[in-house]
Amino acid sequence: DPFFMKASARGKGTREEPNIVDAMDSFRMVGCVCNEHDTHVKWMWVHEGKPKRCFCGHWFQIKRHPAPEKYKMPL
Repeated sequence: DPFFMKASARGKGTREEPNIVDAMDSFRMVGCVCNEHDTHVKWMWVHEGKPKRCFCGHWFQIKRHPAPEKYKMPL
């Protein structure tokens, strides 16, 4: 998953241990399914260096990665 497109499970999500959002830029749009039985996703922007709290109380933080090299992409 070189572009971090797969969904990931939430962790603790506290301010001290936020959910890590992998990104190749300093910002990323994140969707949070706050409750197990929700039928919609709550979307928000997360910026590097500024942890963001969802309406449900879970915290998210960006972890920046370099972009994959064009000729070294997985097959």
